[in-house]
Amino acid sequence: MKDKRAIAASFGEAAGSYDAVSEVQALVARRLAARISHASPERILDIGAGTGHLAQALARRWPGATITLADLAPPMLAVARAKLPEALLIAADAEAPPFAENKFDVAASNLALQWSDDLPGTLRGLARLLRPGGRLAVTTLLAGTWAEWRRAHDDLGLVPAMLTLPGAAQLRHALPWVDLIEVETVLRPYARGREFLRDIHRLGAGTRNGAALAPRDLNRVLRQFETTGAVASYQVATILLQRPSRAGAFIAGTGTGIGKTVASAILAHAWGAEYWKPAQTGLSEDPGDSSFLASMGITTHPPRYELQAPLSPFDAARIERIDIGLEDFSLPSTSRPLIVESAGGVASPLDATHDMADLAAHLGLPVVLVALSGLGTINHTLLAIETLRRRGVFLLGVVMMGAPNPGNRAEIERRGNVDVLLECPHFERVDAETISSYAARVPSLAKLGWTFFAAHGWFINC
Repeated sequence: MKDKRAIAASFGEAAGSYDAVSEVQALVARRLAARISHASPERILDIGAGTGHLAQALARRWPGATITLADLAPPMLAVARAKLPEALLIAADAEAPPFAENKFDVAASNLALQWSDDLPGTLRGLARLLRPGGRLAVTTLLAGTWAEWRRAHDDLGLVPAMLTLPGAAQLRHALPWVDLIEVETVLRPYARGREFLRDIHRLGAGTRNGAALAPRDLNRVLRQFETTGAVASYQVATILLQRPSRAGAFIAGTGTGIGKTVASAILAHAWGAEYWKPAQTGLSEDPGDSSFLASMGITTHPPRYELQAPLSPFDAARIERIDIGLEDFSLPSTSRPLIVESAGGVASPLDATHDMADLAAHLGLPVVLVALSGLGTINHTLLAIETLRRRGVFLLGVVMMGAPNPGNRAEIERRGNVDVLLECPHFERVDAETISSYAARVPSLAKLGWTFFAAHGWFINC
């Protein structure tokens, strides 16, 4: 168990020098802030805030938001106070945040949670602080961090006194309910090995596992470190998570004409849900998906945009000289679960700068991805999964349309770290009786309790 008092003391002593040597931390903070897809958060929490690198980036993005900075080390917060005089400051441990649930629109942490004894538990606790539709955004360090320093010890048969960190695979296994969306390596070069040691202590990261080396051995390690280039790498994992805005799901697809509407009808019947198609195109050729769902006895809400050409919403709207924007879309009011069907594949253009994956993140619903079962689906489905996860949306699972293909299903589940919720065969007749009969096989929202969100009632009560 990590000694939190020692950690707080170490970082507190480094408060005055931290900003001068934290270029990597500042860079990662700016990147993390840029990746949070929230339109206009009112309340933001920066946990493990340090001297405020992340909070500053968040304040630049959303100058009107109320930002709370929490950190174990009060001297760090004192430095942050000078940069962010309007922020709320509180000395607090990320593993036991003293805040009410459903309080924040964004909860974020930059390169701090590697000091947690229980990262899964800490993330669960932070997620509970989110309001419906809120975002959790975290960076943490992985086992490849300072690999060059460790290698210099290994080359000499010595044991480095370093913080034990998980590898990417270990972290994925520990967090099956979140998406480890990116692992990147950031390099920090040094002229001499002693500069690296100096920076570690000026960062406050001198708290470590194991005993310190004798001076003679330390000098040997420093020479070896310089021989191999005197570069320190930081392996950074970025985790984004979104609390569903309400009960229901966003039905995305790997392409056009693959069965999203049939899957939507099945899920609407199974979950007692209503249906909404935000942008309907192709009305010059057929009555539209809302009419199809209504013919099956499903309550539907009118599309925000109804467009004639059988193209993406962006291209169809341009023909009709209509300007579409992401902010034009908001979920219709209903007390029942809601099924929202996208137009085309996950990367289908919505407007000049956004696609269907952006719309899913904007609306705040967990995603069900619809894919074909046959040849080529592994490639298409894994690419769609990656696109969705880079937006930070929660992928509830995959529905596969067509003749069952056990091999493709297994590879999609294994490589995509996702569950196939349902395999739908080709229906000779698609009508209310067929759909309602088949829908009886679909797990209810309550039965999806293996997910983090359903386990906390987020599908049912929000």
